[in-house]
Amino acid sequence: MPRTHSPEEKIEILKEHFIKGKPLKTVCEEHQIHPKTFRKWQKSLFEHGDLVFSGPSSGSPRVVRGGSWDSLAKRCRSAYR
Repeated sequence: MPRTHSPEEKIEILKEHFIKGKPLKTVCEEHQIHPKTFRKWQKSLFEHGDLVFSGPSSGSPRVVRGGSWDSLAKRCRSAYR
């Protein structure tokens, strides 16, 4: 049965390649994912990345959730908030 990755895990895996500069092949082997899966996640991030920067149409613009795609992991815990 294939492993299911959370959205947070997908972002961390993508960051390994795009920010830390690890080769795609290495990232995919370490996380046991196919490069096509990686590219699918990348496409989804780039197509829907504007949602990261868009605020609500009404109400308070501040929403405290699990953190941003580039937050430190320790700051994403609910105990940190």
